Amino acid sequence: MKALLITLTTVVMFTSIAQADYTTTPFTVCEATGNQESPAIDGDWIVWQDERAGSTYPHIYGYTMAEPNEIPICTDAEAVKKLPAVSGNTVVWEDRRNSQRDIYAFNLTSRTPLSLVNMPFEDDIYQEEPHLSGDWIIYKHKPGSHYNLYAYNKPANTVEAVSAIAANQYYPAIDGSLVAWMEVGSAIELYYRYISTSNPARTVNLSTSASAQWHPAVSNGIIVWAEDRGGTTGWDIYGFDTSNAAAGPFAIWNKGGDQERPDICGDIVVWQDNGDIWGIDLSEVNGSRFEITSGSSQLPAISGNVVVWQWGTDGSYDIRGAVLTKVIPSSLEVSAPVAGDMVLANTQMN
Repeated sequence: MKALLITLTTVVMFTSIAQADYTTTPFTVCEATGNQESPAIDGDWIVWQDERAGSTYPHIYGYTMAEPNEIPICTDAEAVKKLPAVSGNTVVWEDRRNSQRDIYAFNLTSRTPLSLVNMPFEDDIYQEEPHLSGDWIIYKHKPGSHYNLYAYNKPANTVEAVSAIAANQYYPAIDGSLVAWMEVGSAIELYYRYISTSNPARTVNLSTSASAQWHPAVSNGIIVWAEDRGGTTGWDIYGFDTSNAAAGPFAIWNKGGDQERPDICGDIVVWQDNGDIWGIDLSEVNGSRFEITSGSSQLPAISGNVVVWQWGTDGSYDIRGAVLTKVIPSSLEVSAPVAGDMVLANTQMN
């Protein structure tokens, strides 16, 4: 076989596309006594609800990877505190003290409680399940017979309805001003709205099947969720790009097993699958899923290249995590212009 040199400017026919892979570096966030549950992450901060002092009144704890250091966020006695969320330097959670259900907040920079001026408070109406992104806090509110979603703007100290539809709305997710949620009417469907640019009457139904859609997550205009369309694949992960709404929903992973509780940050989607945590890179043309951890793991959350989850069994749940590192192939296999010659770009074979 004669010597053949191919440079990057040579026109060649690709026979395979090299795919990036991911390695994981695991770490433990918290393994105190009792349950540590419902982790959330943004940037360097990880937060969770914590039962080290007992299961009757869970507390809220946080961990900063930058220091690293664990801090108590709210350990007030005789108050149920649950479902924390974090964005930037703010943590919010559902607090049931004084026989109420209200939204409380904490400033991670000053490490002091944060007042939410004009947020409904001790009004004998449920405020539950908060989520936040930047200036916006989304929460469930039950002023009448339905759970409806409301949005609180921190700089303006204002509250508005996310949707004007009279139906129960659950599992809100937010990134920037994009909000997605599950709505229970004649069917269980997903809706979304950009709260900074549209009014409550202009929500968008992204459902295209008769199947129920659950647990949406959003990032950079992309919404992901779990859906069981029947057949043999069980619960699968689907996505929708709001910048290309005409294309409709697309399958992210639908190859058997039950994929549930997805989360997304940038191009990386993570989910739980029968006790394992998996991920996929949407930027990879022929992307394959990669395993992050196996066994007794659930409720993954991702920020940047860090994934956290709840690990263990009831009574001894811990919070664990992993740093994802993308491994990019250093070479690409191509077919040379001479049939049968296989070369690596910028290399010479004799």
